[in-house]
Amino acid sequence: MDQALRTISNSTARYLAVNLIRLRDARQMTIQQAAAALGVAESSWSQWETGARFPSGEMLDLVARLFGVPPCLLFSRATGQNPPAGRAGKVSHKVKKKNSTHQA
Repeated sequence: MDQALRTISNSTARYLAVNLIRLRDARQMTIQQAAAALGVAESSWSQWETGARFPSGEMLDLVARLFGVPPCLLFSRATGQNPPAGRAGKVSHKVKKKNSTHQA
């Protein structure tokens, strides 16, 4: 795999990981509850949240349905937020709001 594709894949996995954590936390679900709702092992869900593994396309559809969001939202990046460095599960997943100033 060339470097550009690897970078895209790593960024995509980090965005997914952060969004899974945010969506699960917003619904006050534990990893155990989320995994049970989809019929997957807790270790699988945990690996998705750390970016160590990537769910199948079919599973992504089920995750999106679980949270009531379109599948594309699972990969979206919050405005002004870069993907975290390293493993997503090891970093803070709180959204920091950027102060923006507009010059006339």
